[in-house]
Amino acid sequence: MTEPEMCSFTVDRRGKVVVLRLGGALDVAAFPELRRRLAAISVTKAPVVVLDLSGVDFLDSACLGALLREYMAYRDTGRDLRFAGRHSAIMRPLALMGVTAAIVVHDTVEDALAQHGEAASASG
Repeated sequence: MTEPEMCSFTVDRRGKVVVLRLGGALDVAAFPELRRRLAAISVTKAPVVVLDLSGVDFLDSACLGALLREYMAYRDTGRDLRFAGRHSAIMRPLALMGVTAAIVVHDTVEDALAQHGEAASASG
């Protein structure tokens, strides 16, 4: 079994939408940086943020907790935090937490953007 890679973070702005692409291992070592990145995006007040988790190969409970807290904070302020990159490294921890019925994980960023028609407006 191969070791998960160190976590990487890339921010992509698409009009009013912010996409945060995450890669590698979201583990205890990545937790402080994940929190910093989520906080930096939150203060932009972007109405829609998509977390692209397609490159994540490991998700621990601390980082999952941070993602879920951020999801609830967005919901409570009328903004939209969406998850993209549906695969086993993401879906298994969500299932273990019992939140797969409440949180939709889209296959791709484009699918997440298309949820409310942002794909067309975010492309330019």
